Amino acid sequence: MRKKDNTDYYINRHSCFLLQYHIVFVTKYRHPVLTGKVKDVVYERIHYVADQRGFHILEINGESDHVHILMEVDTTTSPAELANVLKTQTARNIMVS
Repeated sequence: MRKKDNTDYYINRHSCFLLQYHIVFVTKYRHPVLTGKVKDVVYERIHYVADQRGFHILEINGESDHVHILMEVDTTTSPAELANVLKTQTARNIMVS
């Protein structure tokens, strides 16, 4: 994705767009497990997935039982696919650690 000159918008061959998603992931039963190393691993994995897919994370934060992510995404990725990929990748990485 590349930005249009002097704007916040992205352009591709046939469109101009700005898609920003605010996603909140909650831990199972809202258990406060996102602390210390677990939190670091989850945040690193989210950044890794965003880099691999070409997404831009504007902000990421949360508390011990949830994570807020504000990100810019391309037009070919649906919100459902985005949530599925992020949840799958973070869960698999935590289970291995």
